[in-house]
Amino acid sequence: MVTRYTQSEVYDLVNTRLNTSRPTIINTNLGLKEIEKTYTNRVHSRIAGTYAVIQFKGRDIRLQKRFERG
Repeated sequence: MVTRYTQSEVYDLVNTRLNTSRPTIINTNLGLKEIEKTYTNRVHSRIAGTYAVIQFKGRDIRLQKRFERG
């Protein structure tokens, strides 16, 4: 669960960077639906409507390295 303070800060960060045309990279383990549930519709709308979503899929490198070490 995310606090209202965190929701507000994330919104302010995303909104300010959009309004000032600043390049932004957002890295998260959340999908767009989870972003909307976790933060707010306003954050989701700005991210989904403005940014290109690029998914990186694959194995968890940390687990793979642990498995290789035995």
